[in-house]
Amino acid sequence: MAMILMLHIIAALASLIIATITAAAPTRVRLRSVYGLSTLTLASGTYIVVSTGAPVVSSCLSGLLFLGAIAATVAVSRHRLAKAAVPIRR
Repeated sequence: MAMILMLHIIAALASLIIATITAAAPTRVRLRSVYGLSTLTLASGTYIVVSTGAPVVSSCLSGLLFLGAIAATVAVSRHRLAKAAVPIRR
């Protein structure tokens, strides 16, 4: 269980760090990395809650805050990436 917990923490921190970097300098590869690490974080968190019987309310609240932060940075990144890729003609 300790290995899953360490994986969960490392994936969550890496996801937040890469998402922040991606918001500043977006690339498709970085966005895919954020998607993968976020999915890994959610999957490992779900496994931890189910296998240990951890309090669901506090776990879900933490998960929603994590997803909100990731979603916000991904939205900014996607907007900047799309803006850079397609020049506007007038």
